[in-house]
Amino acid sequence: MHTRRTATPLLAALALLSAACSGGAGDGGDGGGPDGTCAATATVRPADPSREPALQPLPTGQAEASLAISGAVFLCATDVVVAPAGDDEVLALAARLAAGLEGPVLVTAPQPPADSGAEAEPDPALEAELARLTPRRIHLIGFDRPPATPRGAEVVSLPLDPSLLAGEVSSALGAEPTVALARGDGIQTLATLAGAISTGAGVSLGATVEADPGAGLPIVAVGTGASGALWMVDEGRPDLGFLAAAAAAGSNGKMVLVDGEDLRRLAPVATELRQSPKDPDTVYLLGDITDDAGWQLDVLLRGPQVPGGGFLMVPGKRMVALYGNPRTTSLGPLGEQGPVESYQRLLPIAEPYGADGMQVLPTFEIITTMASSGAGADGDYSFEMPHEDLIPWIDVALDHDMYVLLDLQPGRTDFLTQAKRYEDLLLDPHVGLALDPEWRLKPGEIHLEQIGSVSAAEVNEVVEWLAALVRDHDLPQKVLLLHQFDPIMLPDRELIETPAELAVVIQMDGHGTIELKMASWNRLTTGDGARFWWGWKNFYDEDLPTPTPEQVLDLDPVTVYISYQ
Repeated sequence: MHTRRTATPLLAALALLSAACSGGAGDGGDGGGPDGTCAATATVRPADPSREPALQPLPTGQAEASLAISGAVFLCATDVVVAPAGDDEVLALAARLAAGLEGPVLVTAPQPPADSGAEAEPDPALEAELARLTPRRIHLIGFDRPPATPRGAEVVSLPLDPSLLAGEVSSALGAEPTVALARGDGIQTLATLAGAISTGAGVSLGATVEADPGAGLPIVAVGTGASGALWMVDEGRPDLGFLAAAAAAGSNGKMVLVDGEDLRRLAPVATELRQSPKDPDTVYLLGDITDDAGWQLDVLLRGPQVPGGGFLMVPGKRMVALYGNPRTTSLGPLGEQGPVESYQRLLPIAEPYGADGMQVLPTFEIITTMASSGAGADGDYSFEMPHEDLIPWIDVALDHDMYVLLDLQPGRTDFLTQAKRYEDLLLDPHVGLALDPEWRLKPGEIHLEQIGSVSAAEVNEVVEWLAALVRDHDLPQKVLLLHQFDPIMLPDRELIETPAELAVVIQMDGHGTIELKMASWNRLTTGDGARFWWGWKNFYDEDLPTPTPEQVLDLDPVTVYISYQ
């Protein structure tokens, strides 16, 4: 199981590093080294390849984060940029300058104008970090009264007005042509800044843009990743991304913008990370990043994708399945032909379910353990399919970018015991699991004399086992489907866990008239229904008549799984 490891807090370690560079202010030097420069080979802290990636959450305040970033990356710096907090355009321009100069951006509170009569507030943390870095030049943006600077450091004053500052930055870097920074939307500003840094271009101020809540996140990445430092910035804090972008560019690290709630949502980030020459040894988290970041990062670095692309099964994908067993035609249409013919039969059935724009994923739901009228040699009233009967279907699904669900009807044994029989098959990224409580017997019961049921505790055993399988093997999200047409089948459903590793789907699989099916649907989807994804089953023979795709697409909540029996 993946173990999350936390590095020593950075701020507490800064004091121990104050003597890391020779020629500091206390040594009588004039910044960075004996010749007044910080040697490029000594600027960046060395990576530690001997350990697993350490996840290091950083402070959320701009000033505190800038100090933590500087302390994490730079042993010393020939050039340091100091900027006031609060203005995205100024911070973005400061970051472009710092990236070009291969130094950090340090952020402090804006100071009152010299002619205001107000006292300037000292910033001891900023002054201490400047003393530690022993820079040769300090580029101050918008300060009438500079902070205390190390002896011998040259102060370069820059204007606070972004339109003037942009010209000064481009001139200082000698960078041509220029990239116009987007204004008004922090994410777009960060994206255009990343483009300027990556191409070595200068910067100018572009048009003001409005944030579009419906637009997907752009792919924003800076740096090579060669040093082993990775900066993951939550989309909600692009201002911290400016600081991380400068650090990544100046240290051969890599900065990427992510969806902090689930790193897997932005699948192209994986491509960016896999282009780095090495896996990260330290991962810095900026903004509100999920506690699942450790194993989710492992998936991005080396995990396979699900059919149709990406690392998540939901939202966005709708599985449409043939249901049945390969050995018989009596349990559903899947058993009426072979796997290739089943795929071909399924295509026209599935196609209409993409009318609302959702990606349609053809699926086989295979009854893998079948409820049996006889106890069998093991006494569990369930026949377990041998692997060799299942593998041809799984292989065809792989060849045609399909999904497979292994459906369990366990009789008198428990779901986890049966699921473990097929662990090797569930290691495939396109294979998930379905549990059918109707066929879960209590001691002394036999099939068809009662509706079966299963407790949340037993379901959660499967949930925890399957989720661990996902984490331990760097797998993408798996579907766990639960059949239900009556509340008694899942009597304490509200206690079922829904971890991020799994897409837990409840399928309403009752049959009859549309009125009866809708009554069951409405009954089951209320209450705790918002915690789950939802599926629907169509019956060719038992439904009167079989609902149309248009009727299914009109259901509320939206369906992500439809099967035909």
